[in-house]
Amino acid sequence: MPWASGTFSRTNGSNSGSTTWAQDRDAGVRITAPRHDTHDQDLADGINACLAKNGENAATDDLNLGGNKYTNAGDGTARDDLSTVGQIQDGDNVWADAGGTADAITATYSPAITTLVDGMELRVRAAAANATTTPTFSPNALTARTIVKNGGAALAAGDIAGDGHELLLRYDSDNTRWELLNPRGVTGAASSTDNAIPRFDGTGGKTFQGSGVTIDDNNLLTAPGGFAGNKGGDIASAGTLVIGTDGDFFDITGTTAVTAMTVAASRWFVLQFDAALTLTHGASLLLPGAANITTASGDRAVFYATAANTVICLSYTRAAGSVNTVTQGKHTIWMPAGAMRPTVSNGCADLATVETTAGRPDLQVLDFDASADEHAQFSIAFPKSWNNGTVSFQVFWTSAATDTDGVTWALQGVACADGDTADVAYGTAVTVNDANQSTAEDVYVTAESGAVTIAGSPGDSEIAFFRIFRDVSDANDTATEDARLIGVKLFYTIDAGNDE
Repeated sequence: MPWASGTFSRTNGSNSGSTTWAQDRDAGVRITAPRHDTHDQDLADGINACLAKNGENAATDDLNLGGNKYTNAGDGTARDDLSTVGQIQDGDNVWADAGGTADAITATYSPAITTLVDGMELRVRAAAANATTTPTFSPNALTARTIVKNGGAALAAGDIAGDGHELLLRYDSDNTRWELLNPRGVTGAASSTDNAIPRFDGTGGKTFQGSGVTIDDNNLLTAPGGFAGNKGGDIASAGTLVIGTDGDFFDITGTTAVTAMTVAASRWFVLQFDAALTLTHGASLLLPGAANITTASGDRAVFYATAANTVICLSYTRAAGSVNTVTQGKHTIWMPAGAMRPTVSNGCADLATVETTAGRPDLQVLDFDASADEHAQFSIAFPKSWNNGTVSFQVFWTSAATDTDGVTWALQGVACADGDTADVAYGTAVTVNDANQSTAEDVYVTAESGAVTIAGSPGDSEIAFFRIFRDVSDANDTATEDARLIGVKLFYTIDAGNDE
C-alpha cells in the first residue's frame, strides 16, 4: 500500500521503504519485471491518491488542512462554492439593488438563490416607499412572498422608507413570508418643531403629530398644562378653585376657604398658599385623614385629579419643611380611671387599687353598681389642632365575677369657653355594649363607639367636660355585679399640623 496513516511508502512486493532495491541487491536478487511493475504501480497508486492542482480529480473524503488556510482564492460563484473573506465582508452574495416596483420588489443575487430556507436573511436596497400594507419580495424570480414586520404584524404604508432604505429581510418558512427586521423609524415633517416630542393622532389613522412637550438641549422636560414643573399664574382663592392650564405650580392668594376645584382629569399640580385659609375635606376634595386643613403662608400641597373636578391631596408640606403627617387619620387620648373623679351626685365608688397577685399588676379602678346609674367625670383641654368635631370612645374595664353578663357604658360631653358658665347640661349620651367573657379580673375592651356630639359649640381654647356612666337601664346591661372601669380611650380628629 502506498499510503498508510497519511504516510506514503513504496514497495516492490517483497521489500519496502527507502532501500527497496538495495535490499534486493544485498540479497543477491536481480531486478525482475514483476518486482519492477509492482514498484511502479505502487508509485502510480500513490500519485492517483493525491489531488491534481488543475482540478481534474475530486477529494473522496473530508480534507484536513492541519490548521493551514487556502490563500489567493477566487470568489465563489455557485451555491456550493466556498466564499472568500472578501465576499463575506462585501456582502455580494446576499445583497442586491431592488428591482420590480415599490410593492412588488425583486432582486437578483449572484450566485442565484434557488430555494427559500427558513431563517434565510437577504439584504436589498429599496428603490421606493411601499404604498400598500402587503408589499411582496421575490429573489431571483422565486415565488413572491408578502413582507411583514418582525413577528407578523402588517406593514404600514411607508415602513419601507423609500429609495436607499437598506432592507434586512428574514424568511419565515412556517408562514411563507418575509419579515422586515428594520422598518423605518419615526421621521418628522420638514416643519417639525426642534426638540418637540411627537404623539399619535388617533383620529387621523394613528399618524404622528406635533406636541407641546419638548426636551431642550439641556435635557429639561417642558410640558405646558400637562406636567408639574411649569409655574402658572397666581390663582385667587375661592370656594371653587379653578386650576389654570398655563402650568402646574400655582400660588394661591387670599383667605377664602376652598371646598372644590375645577380641573381636568389626570392632572398633577402643586399649590403654594400665600396666606391662611381652610381646605375643606369633601367628596370631590379628598384630604389626608379626611380632615380639613388650615394653611399657612408658604405651605405646599401636591394634588392629583382622579376624575374631572375630583382631586386628592397626596402630600402636604408645611413651610417649615416638615411633612404634615400628623393630619393622617384619627388621634387618641388615654384617660385612666386615676384621672377621673366620681361625680358629687350619683357618683361611682372612689378610686380603688385592686391587687391581682403579689408582684403582678395592680388595677386602679372605679366601681359602678348594677342597681342604679353611677357616674364619673373627667375634663380635657383639646389641642388647637382639633377640628372641634365629634369624638368617639372605647372603654377598658374588668369584673370581679366569673360569668358572661353584659355591661353598657355611656359617655356625654359639654364644652365651655372663656367666660362661659360651667353650670351647663351635658350633650346626648352615646352608649357602647360589652360583656364578661369568663374569668374574674380579665381585661375587657369595648368596640369603638358611635360619634359623640359635645354640647356647647366647642372651639379653640375651650375645656370639654365628660361624664362616663354605667347605663343599667339599657337592656344589654345584665351583669349583677360591679363593673370596674380601668380607663377610656378617646378618639378625635385634627385639621392642623400644630397649635400655632
